Amino acid sequence: HGLGDRGACAIAHGLAAGSTCNLRSLALEEEGIGEAGITAIAAALSPRGARGPALALLEKLSLRGNPVSTPGAGALARALHLNTTLERLDLSSCSLSGLGAARLAEALPHNCTLLELRLVRNGIPVVGAIALASGLLHNEGLESLQLGANPCGSEGWLGFPLPDGRPSRVAGLVQAISS
Repeated sequence: HGLGDRGACAIAHGLAAGSTCNLRSLALEEEGIGEAGITAIAAALSPRGARGPALALLEKLSLRGNPVSTPGAGALARALHLNTTLERLDLSSCSLSGLGAARLAEALPHNCTLLELRLVRNGIPVVGAIALASGLLHNEGLESLQLGANPCGSEGWLGFPLPDGRPSRVAGLVQAISS
């Protein structure tokens, strides 16, 4: 049921074939979109040479409730590494696990436009939370990281040493998440 990979690929390819799209918000929630569809959507967020990304003005993307998988998270991370417009990304209930969280964490030091990342109910263990904390140490833009209902609990954050004891944005996010 839902769009599935075929529908998501068709949307992404349709956007890529045309000129830059003025779409600012895209919600593809609980549509049964897997790795192939997520990878196609991620490609539409990435630069396409002189024409720029198909979704050049997209500010909010919700893929909540789709089985993103680790490779899908990797494709999104590559897109986030280069994208300069996306401000809000909701990947809640996407079965990311620790490896998926680690893939997304790799993009955090390179992206300064993402303000909110929702990763609620993804089965992210302590190791995934530590990877995200590490990525946050070198990220200046993220204001909200939502990790509720993941098995990492507060241990994933409280066990992560902050550098030199200096005040950190990560500390503020850690307090918000753990409380």
